[in-house]
Amino acid sequence: MSTCQPRFCFTQFQTLLMLVAILLLGACSFNPKQQEITESSTLQKARFGHASISDGRYVYLFGGSGRTGVYRDVEIIDSQTGEVRTLDSKLIPRRYHAAVWDGADKAYLIGGSAVRKGRWTRVPVVEVFDLKTHEVTHVAQNPLAALFNTAVYLDGKIYVFGGSEPQRGKGLQVVSDSWVYDIANDSWSLLQNMPVAKETKAVVYEDRIYLFGGYDYNHSHTSVERYDPASGNWTLLPDLPVAISAHSVTVKGDSAYMFGNYDDLGATYHYDFTSQQLEPIDLGYIPRRHTAIANTSRGVYVTGGTIQNENGAVAVAQRFSL
Repeated sequence: MSTCQPRFCFTQFQTLLMLVAILLLGACSFNPKQQEITESSTLQKARFGHASISDGRYVYLFGGSGRTGVYRDVEIIDSQTGEVRTLDSKLIPRRYHAAVWDGADKAYLIGGSAVRKGRWTRVPVVEVFDLKTHEVTHVAQNPLAALFNTAVYLDGKIYVFGGSEPQRGKGLQVVSDSWVYDIANDSWSLLQNMPVAKETKAVVYEDRIYLFGGYDYNHSHTSVERYDPASGNWTLLPDLPVAISAHSVTVKGDSAYMFGNYDDLGATYHYDFTSQQLEPIDLGYIPRRHTAIANTSRGVYVTGGTIQNENGAVAVAQRFSL
């Protein structure tokens, strides 16, 4: 598999324009409204395709990719002091994976891709990173181990949805698989398939799981799906007014906020769970895609990302007081 996916093909001129735009955004001050909600800082390493979680104070960034290849480190941001530090050589080097926090002291890293013997391959190993000791252990392997999967934690279980898997001679193909990992029993179970096969992003709101948009290697999606773990049923909700993919999404109150879009790098959106309506919102977001997102007591952190591929990885960390 090539390290440059089809949607990463840019001309040098387009890349230069993107880099200039980011530099200008960093140099210009935001309007008063943006200054109230946005704060930017710098990571120790430019990365994209990473995963992140937060325990409320610290933001943990796991792996990802950049100019020097696929990373195996853990970058940690202290949301109270702004200090950034890196733990080297802790993990299997992987990107386009998912990470979830168990609400206590452990983060679970699931799926994604790594380079082995010169070829890209899936990573079935589920690593457990201890937030206190920084030790890494393994639990039962993920049966599918898809790239670009998405995962959430709810009531002692981790729910994993969609993503892509390599097909011999055909590149990547999206899947509709849904799995649940029971932490107490260290076991995986197959759930009812997603209504739409795609790479997507999931969040939890009022004990149900929402999937927003996504990509299937033909086009970006407008679909919104809701999964009810209590009944095991899926519900198709009204479509979004715009197709969205390569984004990050989080929940604050009765709203979901989405950052970035493959076809509109600087886009940010607000989704109201009650009205099920999406609208654009100006948050002073620095344009990029394939970021990671985490909630802290001091706001939402959107970290890293890319404007192209490895050569376009950025070291930006933005905090939004939503």
